[in-house]
This record gives sequence, C-alpha cells and structure tokens, in this order.
Amino acid sequence: MTIARRGLDIAVAHIDELFADHLGQMWSPATVSVTWPPADELPAPSIRLTVIAPARAEMTLDDLKGLHLRAAHDVLNAALLGIEQVVERQERPARPRRATKSTQ
Repeated sequence: MTIARRGLDIAVAHIDELFADHLGQMWSPATVSVTWPPADELPAPSIRLTVIAPARAEMTLDDLKGLHLRAAHDVLNAALLGIEQVVERQERPARPRRATKSTQ
C-alpha cells in the first residue's frame, strides 16, 4: 500500500507470513519504503526499513499498516538519536588530558 504526501511516497509491503515468538505472540514483518522526489538531475533520496508489528486475528489490513508505520517511526527515532549522539561526540573538541603522577 502506498501513501503520497506532498511529493513523498510511503509504501508498506508485507514481506512474509505471520510468525509466532516463543510466547505465542504473532508478528507481521513488512518493508516500509520512503522516497522523496528527485531534484534536478540528482537521484531521489530514499530509505527502506524492515520492521515487525504485533498482529492479531481481529485486525484489519489498515490496522496492521498503521502498526507497521508506527514501528518504522520508532526505528527512525532510535536511529536519529543514535546518529545524533555520534555526531555530538565528533563535534566536541577533544579535552586535553590531565597529567597524572605516572606521566609527570
């Protein structure tokens, strides 16, 4: 299923059958793709995420799609926070090391 928003295409593709974990909870794997329109001759930026969402028999396909999108949102948030921490560490100036007794 594809959603278009202001030039942004979001596609959710169910990639496999449901599977159960060791507790019997059912899960639905999917691939969520986000593609922006190309600019000039540059290739279009895009991302592709593999996610899983909890599944229940009474769910509609729209319910499941919503859970896959929420899972993609959670994965992207975690990725952004991780990237932000790496960038912050790289941008911090290195602190000079203090002399210790063994280095004096």
